[in-house]
Amino acid sequence: MENLEANFAKLAAPYPGRIVMVALSETGNWRLFSVIAGRSAGSKNRFYKREADLNEHGDFIRTAIYDPNMVKGDPATTLYPAHMQINGWHVASNGEQTYGLAVGLALGAGFRDTHSLYRTEGPQADFTARISAVVQPAIDRAYMGTITRDSRDLTASVYHCFQIGPQNGFTISKGEAYFVSTYNGEGGIEPSLEPPLKFSLRGNLEESMDLIWQQLNPETKVGLAGKEIERGSRNFSYNLRSIYPERA
Repeated sequence: MENLEANFAKLAAPYPGRIVMVALSETGNWRLFSVIAGRSAGSKNRFYKREADLNEHGDFIRTAIYDPNMVKGDPATTLYPAHMQINGWHVASNGEQTYGLAVGLALGAGFRDTHSLYRTEGPQADFTARISAVVQPAIDRAYMGTITRDSRDLTASVYHCFQIGPQNGFTISKGEAYFVSTYNGEGGIEPSLEPPLKFSLRGNLEESMDLIWQQLNPETKVGLAGKEIERGSRNFSYNLRSIYPERA
């Protein structure tokens, strides 16, 4: 039996990198969360920004640069859509796959097939793992996926897909959540090889955001984005946290 408190405590690890979460609220609404963590001034120079979708799919969240004067090198690997939805498929991730997954799923492709179109972020990003979370309320199911480097062949990627739902392999009840992270949390850049970890998450969206934000390591946390999808409708809402108060 999983230790929900011990799993929640792991959110405070020294450096988990980026995190995505799937949760089921106490009222039965699906939620998605994503976390940015950083160590250097440059990696902390980011925040989650809400943008209007010109294709009328609803507002989306992307990462943005806080202080353009602090940018060094190519910031492309840290700028990506972090949350979006198309035709009822809601996606949160740590890279460009957010858009690709949303489009592929909306067109009828399966999560596993769409997920396998991507690789790790490559040597320019220390082979950072790709992590994703997907919710489709109409089918009462969620998916999580990780793409990590193959320790035996750095040119290859290892794919893991997890199905989450009330009656699936990774069961979830109201007031519970799962998370995956890019790194193992020990302070380096070794990928996390753990499957999704379950923890308790109570309260409304604002209260759940507070619980997560307070639990994250104060030395490395940078930003938190949360999303709640209203059951039985296409309505959803966002909630943001940042180390820059005016960006939350």
